Amino acid sequence: MKSYQFKSMIINDIKTGKLSPGEAIGSAKELSDKYGIPYITINRVMAELGEKGYLNRIKGKGTFVSPDLTPAVPKRRFGLCFDDDLYRKDTANGFSAFGIFAFHARSVLKEKGYDIFDFTVNELLDPQFDRKYQIDALLAPSNIPKAAIPLLVGKKLPVAVVQHSSFFEYPFHQVIPDIMGGFLQITKLLRENDVRTIHVLYTDNYTACSRVEVFQQAAKWEGIPEDAIKLFCNPFGQGDFGQLTGYRMARQLLKNFEPGSVIFSPSDFLSFGIVNAFFEEEMVAGRDFHLISFDNLEDESLLPFGRPLLTSLDFPKREIIERAIQLLEEKIDRPSPELVTIRVPAELVIRETFKPIIKQEVIS
Repeated sequence: MKSYQFKSMIINDIKTGKLSPGEAIGSAKELSDKYGIPYITINRVMAELGEKGYLNRIKGKGTFVSPDLTPAVPKRRFGLCFDDDLYRKDTANGFSAFGIFAFHARSVLKEKGYDIFDFTVNELLDPQFDRKYQIDALLAPSNIPKAAIPLLVGKKLPVAVVQHSSFFEYPFHQVIPDIMGGFLQITKLLRENDVRTIHVLYTDNYTACSRVEVFQQAAKWEGIPEDAIKLFCNPFGQGDFGQLTGYRMARQLLKNFEPGSVIFSPSDFLSFGIVNAFFEEEMVAGRDFHLISFDNLEDESLLPFGRPLLTSLDFPKREIIERAIQLLEEKIDRPSPELVTIRVPAELVIRETFKPIIKQEVIS
């Protein structure tokens, strides 16, 4: 690192608040070792920054950020690419499933005082789509058109893609739910509860299929026999986000349902329909049937049964957005060609549809 780069970095860290007023920045020797800059050069830069009021050098104690400085909040310009037809649904179902990403992104960026500019995925196909706005970074979902990818790469603009399932081969930063870690929680729970049969009900679309593939891998790693997993795949039913499809699949399953078996569904919407079918037969969740789902939409106040009911792996949409914005901030401040993939932990929420058996010790 050159001396001028070191100087600019310290000033930028102070202005953006990464170095707080009164915070120690390290001795000249420590900084020399860390950044590979001669000790005498570090001393000279620190003396200069002290004269300009950025640093306060106290003999025998060290060098500190001036306590009188107030970090300036940079007026960053963020592009958001969440299409109206996909992410701004009027229904509660649509908002819970898709709208959280866009809604929470706007909320976080506004709170930070940043400028926000909306684009559609089709606008990304125009090489000059951002010329008018001069954005600093772009936050987008996974449906970026293939033809737009080289255009975005050519702009050398920090781009973070938020995902609904697994990693994509994109030349961008990605923030995704740690589905494998979550599914390992589920399969471990199933193994510990001696579940012999797992009915996997899902629809024929990319997101559901990719989640089921990860679930099967997690089950394999947990030592669950391959023949214990029974796959049932149906075409996706339009109009209700899959609830009707789940209901129909459950009606078929009920014809030969095995007591003690468990249903796994990669979608809460599908699970809502499944549970409705069992309720029609006056079966009790957690006693007559057991189900584990994915998404935890009930924590988004989507309560078709009047109360939270599904044992479900949480899809941490808000945490994904917050981490994606933090990542873009870091890349704006310190550009680098390195691509980062972040997996945000997904935790299993235990409710009525599957409660683990508590094994008690037998005292002889």
